Amino acid sequence: MTQTERIENATTKQAVVFIVVYSWVILRNIGRAINKAVHKLPWLFIVITVVISFIVSFIFISKARAERDSYNKKLVHATQQLDSFYAAYGSIKSK
Repeated sequence: MTQTERIENATTKQAVVFIVVYSWVILRNIGRAINKAVHKLPWLFIVITVVISFIVSFIFISKARAERDSYNKKLVHATQQLDSFYAAYGSIKSK
């Protein structure tokens, strides 16, 4: 029985086993290829890592600044409303 005959006549259980085995082979070979590339060009991967880190940091810092600005805008609006209440009603003292 050849490999193609075995694959064509496989049951569902055997097909799942083939998927798992060959997926593992694919992942292993991808890992080996990445390992070879990193050993051949280490400085390239260091630069890529630094660039990606810079981009991610810039995105998170921008989000934090936008959040801070939105809170400042809400604070200014609340302060203006409080000032308008003081102007309309004066300083009301509780008895």
